[in-house]
Amino acid sequence: YSFPLHARSNMPGKILLFEFFKLFTSSSEAMGYLIIIVSSLGALLLYGICKRLFHDKRIAFYALTLYVVLPCKLFFYPILNTVTPVFMLLCFYLLVVYLDNKHILLPWLLGVSFFILALFEPSPLITGIVMAGITIHALKEGKLARKELFSLILYAAGGFLIMVLLFYVVFSFNFFQT
Repeated sequence: YSFPLHARSNMPGKILLFEFFKLFTSSSEAMGYLIIIVSSLGALLLYGICKRLFHDKRIAFYALTLYVVLPCKLFFYPILNTVTPVFMLLCFYLLVVYLDNKHILLPWLLGVSFFILALFEPSPLITGIVMAGITIHALKEGKLARKELFSLILYAAGGFLIMVLLFYVVFSFNFFQT
């Protein structure tokens, strides 16, 4: 309970990210640059998402460019709120890649990335509605069979729950209570 109220009242993902950065540097200035670098990874994820959804490299490049120069990101560097979209976009990316190639590992990774997003900042989980829309569209277009949908949901939930259990066993962190 030595953390300030703001840190105690949020999920621990942001603190864990700082602890991860401490493996590389103790400089607050360098950590600021690391936040900018991690935040900018979202542009690459958005490029991949748009390229797969629209099958157009130009649209994907425009999305990447817009993401990089988005004023709301630029004005808030280097606070951690600019990193949150990266975890959300990772979830989107894993979903659209799965819809293209149906690799069995991807739903598990999707569940893990949902856990990381929730651990970092749970409010963007509402974007799951958009992911549901993409999934329903894939069902209607025949890109996803009902059996594959069931596997996607089951394995993603499994990946999420494995992370919940892992954090409980290793760190005594009760995700659902928090």
